[in-house]
Amino acid sequence: MADSGVAQRVADAALSRPPIVATAAFVIVLFGLHVGSDFIVLITFSMLATLLLLPLHDALRRRGMGNGVAVLVGLGVYILVLGAAGLLLIVGISSFVRDLPSYEDDLRATMDQLMTAIGGDVSQPLVDPSAVAQFAKDLAQWALGGLAMIGYSVPVVAYLLLEAPRSDDRFRWAFGARRDVIDRTKLLANRLRTFVVARAVLGAVAAVLDVILLLVLGVPAALLWGLLSFLLSFIPNVGFIISLIPPTILGFLTGGPMVALAVIVGYSVINLAIDYVVQPRFIGGSVDISPVIVTVSIVFWAGVLGGAGALLAVPLTLVVVALADAFDTSRPLSRLLRERVPPTAEQQAEGATTG
Repeated sequence: MADSGVAQRVADAALSRPPIVATAAFVIVLFGLHVGSDFIVLITFSMLATLLLLPLHDALRRRGMGNGVAVLVGLGVYILVLGAAGLLLIVGISSFVRDLPSYEDDLRATMDQLMTAIGGDVSQPLVDPSAVAQFAKDLAQWALGGLAMIGYSVPVVAYLLLEAPRSDDRFRWAFGARRDVIDRTKLLANRLRTFVVARAVLGAVAAVLDVILLLVLGVPAALLWGLLSFLLSFIPNVGFIISLIPPTILGFLTGGPMVALAVIVGYSVINLAIDYVVQPRFIGGSVDISPVIVTVSIVFWAGVLGGAGALLAVPLTLVVVALADAFDTSRPLSRLLRERVPPTAEQQAEGATTG
């Protein structure tokens, strides 16, 4: 029992320090996370992938399959999914980059016509075509870099799956009689799995509908923008806004203002309906984080870990909430971040009286 309170005493000691010391420690931790952002992103993504593969891994072992064979099957599925996504991404980006000069010329001609119509200076367009082209190239390079990073996760996932059957024994050995640690860990794992699965399914549905919309409107590279829509669906609230920018510009170039407007309206209807009507039925209360905190966490984790931090903002915030809730001294922080606020004793009494 002496060892069981070590973590609690460390947390209490850290939070009882003067504010300047606590602030300095917080800044140092953030700096460390920023410096090691690639490693943090790799480990976080690998752990999420492992959580998704564990049900398959456990089902195969229950059917009598050996741990090693179950791991190979799980890795095969994982590599197949990554390979298919990577192939779609590479083909889409290659096609888009190949046609980029023509898009740039179309944008320049459109901007010249617009400036002439409003009586402006043609030499100073509202939008710089070169800047738009460079943004598209940077986006493609970021996507390919992310694909390469995901490839490194395969051996990490393999080791995590190999260790999965011994995880319960390892936790019991590490924490002894503190069953609450194991329960909290399982609850966090279930919340993360629920969020990722629901977000992936709903994001895929939205992406398919987005691709159909773009094909009907005749917007080029529809498959690429659908894949981008799926990836950015993991960024709540603002992800779909970012994902509609490229197809809106291309729609404007190929079909004019009405096509661009149709892209904006169509994307908004599809994604807002899924985010605010369908998603609550899938996820329910499993992701118990305030919407304001979700938005702030996107900016925070993007600043600490880069673009990948925005994609992983919700899972990382769930981990922070779970860690804060594990200790008495940090539990107020956890409660401030949560969405659901239970009624006070006075409110319960008043409700009982009213009822």
